[in-house]
Amino acid sequence: MIRTVTGDVERIEGRILSHEHLQIDLSTQKGPANKVGEAEIPAVVEDLLTAKDFGLAAITDLSAPFWGRDPAALRRISEASGVKVICAAGFYWDPFPEVAEKASVEAIRDAMIAEIETGADGTDVRCGVIKVGTAREPSELAERLFRAAAAAALVTGAPIITHTSSPGQATWHIRVLESAGMDMTRVVISHMARTLSLPIWCAMPATRGSSAGSFSRRTWRARRCSRASAGAATPPCCGALCRCLTSAAFRRRRSRRCSATIRPAC
Repeated sequence: MIRTVTGDVERIEGRILSHEHLQIDLSTQKGPANKVGEAEIPAVVEDLLTAKDFGLAAITDLSAPFWGRDPAALRRISEASGVKVICAAGFYWDPFPEVAEKASVEAIRDAMIAEIETGADGTDVRCGVIKVGTAREPSELAERLFRAAAAAALVTGAPIITHTSSPGQATWHIRVLESAGMDMTRVVISHMARTLSLPIWCAMPATRGSSAGSFSRRTWRARRCSRASAGAATPPCCGALCRCLTSAAFRRRRSRRCSATIRPAC
């Protein structure tokens, strides 16, 4: 079962973008141009309708609370475009919200569970995935968030997608989640395109089948880790699934020069 903003579905057939931001607000951190909000919804819907012609079926929106997440807007976008959208529970750094800084692991877990089972941000829109991440250096606070995410995932069955600020953090993510009892086949470690480090890729079999995903400015890649030994001569991944979707909203706000198309699988 997949929990989308318009309801639960048994399966999704077609192309899926597993790490996107249809509504996001990074204006505090990166300036006023780094926002996609209510005013950009028509452009977002326009992009999705175009992408749908190329086979796009669903998007996982990973904007976090206090970073522009808007579950009600995501539902409207999904209904207008016909593209399924999965909303994310969880918390993010820079800054960590007060509940993440002061609450116990159990309280953070329960907050995530409530967003998955009841609804997020005062709506009845339920989340279908959990997102957590690390800043430049993983901290005790981040570890509590990761352990709470694993506990919430074990209760709800929701998968976890993580944010790495540098690829070397991947092994920390894996170690903490695995030690918390997480089913690692339901975990994606994000932003791994920036590394060609063989030691990092060779450590990935320890994920017990988790995936490593990445986003560059123009191309989405998702590498499925094999169970090759740590002494493998090549990075233990078996191929790449490439996608490209550049939002017209972002393009107008940030003057990007990239065609709003989805590339064929390769």
